Amino acid sequence: MGVNAVYKAAQAIGKLEDFDFNVPHNKILGKPTLNVGTVQGGLNINSVPDLAEV
Repeated sequence: MGVNAVYKAAQAIGKLEDFDFNVPHNKILGKPTLNVGTVQGGLNINSVPDLAEV
């Protein structure tokens, strides 16, 4: 069995939640945010996905 690319992508997405943009917060808008809109990976239900797109 190989490395599951979707699991690796999920770990990276989790780290984005605490990402520090290293810029000052805006008085009106607050701190910058980041959104992951879609995650896609794997082509078959019976194989380990080797590619994931975020």
